[in-house]
Amino acid sequence: MIAVSAVLAFSSAHEYFMMRTNTLNESFSNLTLRILTACFCLPPVFYAIYKGGALFCFGTIFFSCVGLLEWESMVNDGLWGRRVLGDILVVLGAGVAIFYGFYFFAMMIILVGALVNWLLLSRFFAALGVIYLGSMLISLLMLRGDNETGFLALSFLVLSVWMTDIGAFSFGRLVGGWKLWPLISPNKTWSGFFGGLFFAGVSGGVFAFFIGFSPILFFAVLAVFLGFIGQLGDLFESGMKRRFSIKDSGSLFPGHGGLLDRVDGIITASVVAFILGSVRSGIDSAGTGLLVW
Repeated sequence: MIAVSAVLAFSSAHEYFMMRTNTLNESFSNLTLRILTACFCLPPVFYAIYKGGALFCFGTIFFSCVGLLEWESMVNDGLWGRRVLGDILVVLGAGVAIFYGFYFFAMMIILVGALVNWLLLSRFFAALGVIYLGSMLISLLMLRGDNETGFLALSFLVLSVWMTDIGAFSFGRLVGGWKLWPLISPNKTWSGFFGGLFFAGVSGGVFAFFIGFSPILFFAVLAVFLGFIGQLGDLFESGMKRRFSIKDSGSLFPGHGGLLDRVDGIITASVVAFILGSVRSGIDSAGTGLLVW
């Protein structure tokens, strides 16, 4: 009996070890693909953020429209038509309005476009998409439009959210453990959640140190807050994909899925950052309001 028990125990341990090894190998392979994709995408993104102006504005408009196309494809089961084109024109019009300084007009375009979808066309999820992508567009452009600290504010935001993503993926795959919200996102774990916040805090502190902001601990906490909001955005998009029974919003980025899979955290974090900065310093100085305390 002892021998049989030992054999069974060894067999179970070996099976678990092999399963865990395969999982880790797959995770490292996926992580490598994610890192390569990020290395390819990050330089042009930060270059556009650095340059600002027309390059950043129309680049953001373009990717907002791509994200809206992914959203419409998701909620309308791939159906296309004049209504989808109308939503694209709404987002495009809002972006152009911001470029020429008509901030409140841009917000009204997004609001009217969403209300038309919801109340007149009975397209609730399409209306939600217009608000979702339109609010990201406005927030990013307004944060970068702050001539004083726009570049630093947007860089801080993007770094906080993307480091959260990296930390969450790494800790979640390597540590595993209890699931965060299996009904919404079966792969996310509590270890990944807290690991992501840890990465965000470290990146925020390092950013503040090199830029010369103080106190460093405050900016570490601010990065954790933005990372937390970003993870809520990630969960929201996961819930939407679960609602419409799809795995990825698209296949634009290898290892990441579609554009929405890559910027879901940026969407929510940018909106909250813009609101926070605007409340403190006004919409023209949202970047300053976010970083200068």
